[in-house]
Parts: sequence; structure tokens; C-alpha cells
Amino acid sequence: MSFEFFIALRYLKSRKRERFISVLSFLSIAGVALGVAVVFFVNSMMNGFETEVKSRIGGTISHITVYGYGNTGIKDYPGLIEEVNAVDGISGAAPVVLGKAVVGSDYDNDGVLVRGVSPDNISNVSNIKNHMFRGSFGFEPENGLPGAVLGRGLARRLQVTIGDTVYIASLKGRSLSLGMSDVRITRFRLNGIFETGMYDYDDYFIFISIPMAQQIFKLRDSFTRSKNKLLSIGNPLIEPFVMNYMRPAEDYRPQDPVSAIQVKVDDPTNVQPITKRLDDRIGMFYLVRNWVDSHANLFYWMKWEKILLTLAMLLIVAVATFNIISTLVMVVLEKQAEVAILKSMGAHPGSIVKIFMTIGLISGVVGTVIGTILGLGLCWLQIQFKIISLPGDIYFLSFLPIEMRLVDFIVISVVAVILTFLATIYPAFRAGRLYPLEIIRYQ
Repeated sequence: MSFEFFIALRYLKSRKRERFISVLSFLSIAGVALGVAVVFFVNSMMNGFETEVKSRIGGTISHITVYGYGNTGIKDYPGLIEEVNAVDGISGAAPVVLGKAVVGSDYDNDGVLVRGVSPDNISNVSNIKNHMFRGSFGFEPENGLPGAVLGRGLARRLQVTIGDTVYIASLKGRSLSLGMSDVRITRFRLNGIFETGMYDYDDYFIFISIPMAQQIFKLRDSFTRSKNKLLSIGNPLIEPFVMNYMRPAEDYRPQDPVSAIQVKVDDPTNVQPITKRLDDRIGMFYLVRNWVDSHANLFYWMKWEKILLTLAMLLIVAVATFNIISTLVMVVLEKQAEVAILKSMGAHPGSIVKIFMTIGLISGVVGTVIGTILGLGLCWLQIQFKIISLPGDIYFLSFLPIEMRLVDFIVISVVAVILTFLATIYPAFRAGRLYPLEIIRYQ
């Protein structure tokens, strides 16, 4: 034990300390402890929200999406799916038809994002089936109407429930004409309602079968598309030729294209290198995008929100260190005689500075340790008993999520100790500049 540390401990344990200084010292330690505990808890809360958001997004949508160039879609998608599944780190792939349309009921209508999927393989790329609120995720027709599945928020706006009829309105062609004759209305029976807790999905997504989506958005193989275009002319001389002579070869199997291939990976947090491997394999012919890039703005905002909120909470610790400054100033005034004696005995001014810095650091470290334990306790209580609840109809969770990370605890503790150290500089150097003769003269 060094000389300076020994003297600092004696000063802290001294029974002659004034009651006011003792209370001030207690308040300084309590202030640091409370500040550190609050920073720990808020930081863990932000970690929990970030993890939950990533989990919800990563579970609901595909981790990687492969698009075809141009407007023709992906024609040979079974072969492409085999290529995709051959990439290391990919656990599943499934085709999807993407489009925008208007969905309506007898009460209201709204713009939506239409997803044409296969209910048999949707689980390969999404856990949407785990978020069913009512009904089932299936498109089985009933009463001549194909099935559809939509989000709870959208169902609430349309005022529909299982068994009701909804319609999807889309343009017949590529014309932007507003005439009703250019709009195709397709009626569906509502088979299921899902609720992921994510506003963008629950309020604007509707799922239908791939064949229905291909029909609505006019995704057809090149042979069928050419045949239909000739028939649409309405020329009585051309129609017999098309019907009688324009036939595919015996080995031809028309394959209507899809918009994209959805891909699921084994580790969503490691999606970037997997995206790179997939892009190296098929990127010459297809566009590869992952879910992190698609939601870059959201994650950027969450990152800076966490940083700014943590800095704001650290101001509590910074304010608490002012109590340490006040305490040390009072201790210096109380121990002037002892300081004079030490200097008269040959103590160097640097040793006096170290003594009072040690006193302040001990208070800061004790406060940080207590704050760490208190913060851990608060986080544990929230994890175990869900003490702080959230309105489930507003947030996607019914409780406040908590995720404790060791690196955050270390960084916050180090910052708290550094702030405490900075608070000791002024009173410690003031003690080091005391002149023993003047002090002894007025004692």
C-alpha cells in the first residue's frame, strides 16, 4: 500500500470529519451510483428494443432478396432457387410476386403492397405463420373466391374479418389512365389476419397466391404473352390462326415469371458476407439486396438515438461529480492542518495531490460499483417480472425489453470513473498549493 493511498483511507475513515462533510460525501457517492444505474438501465433498454426490432423485421421478411433486371421478372426461378440454396450459409429460398395495388371492402379502401407467395414454402423464408391473429395462412378458395391474408391494422381499417370479401384493384395495362374500364377488380375471401407488431407490415401488406398475383400484375411467360397480345387485337382473320396454329412445342412447359426470390440465411447478423458470396455467384444476371441494406435508415436512426440518449443520461453522472468537487473542497479545508504537518515532514506537493485525488476516485469507484450492481438488479427485475409494461395496441411488445451487454457496462463504468477523476483535479491541486507556514500560523 502506497503512502498516498494509506493517508487517503485514513482521511476517509476519520471520526473527526464534520457531519456536513459526511452527508455531502454520501450524497456524492449516491449521485454517481444513481446516475450509473440509470445509464445502465436505459442503455440495456435501447439494446432490447434494437434486438426486438431486428428480430421482428428479420423474422417477418426475407434476409436476402434476389431481383431480376428489367420488368420481365425471373423466368427460370426453380433453377435459380437451386443455385441460391447451393451457397453456404443459406437455409431456404422461395419465389415471390411483388406489386402495389388498392385493396378495398364495403367500408373503405387503401393502397397496399401485394405479396404473391406459396403457403407451402413461405416458412422457408419467413415466420409470418407464427404471427397469425385469426384464421390461417392459406389461400384455399371458397364460394368461388380465392383466399387472401392481410395484416390486423389493415383489416381494422377495412372493417373486415375472417370470411368477408375484399377486392384488389389494379390497372389492366401499363397506361396511367384513370378510367374505370382500365381497372381490373379481383375479389378475394379473407382467410387469415396476421399481426407482427410492425406497423409497416400489419397496415400495408396483403398476401395472395402466386398464380393470382401473376394474373393481377400480368406476369406471363413470353409465349403466352405474345399469344394474348395477338388475341387482344380482335381481328377475326388473326384469331383463327392464333388458336389453330400458334401452339407450343410438345416439350415446352410455360413458366410464368416471378418478381423475386426471397432468401433466408442461418445467421441474420452475418448476412453481409453471405450476400457477397451470393452476389459473386449470380450477381452478373440478378440484383442481390439484403434486409440490413433495405432498412439502413432505420438502423442508423436507432444507433444514433442510443448514442444521444446515453450521452444525455451520462449528464446525470457528470452533475453528480460536482458533489465530489464540493466534498473534496470541504475535506481540503478541514484537513489543512494535517496537510501542513505532512508538508513540514517533507511530503512533496505531488503526494498531497495524489492523496486527495485518491479520496475522490475512491468515492467515484464506490459509486460506480454500487450503480453497476443497482443497474444489474433493475435489469434483472425487469427481465424476470416484466415490471414496466407497454400498451400492446401501440407498441409491438407488451413489456419493456432488456438486453444487457458486457461491453456497454465496461464502457459506462470507465466513463464514470474518468468523469470522477476529472472532478478531483481542481480540489487536489488546490490542496497541493497550500503553504504550511501560513496554515500553522493561523491554527
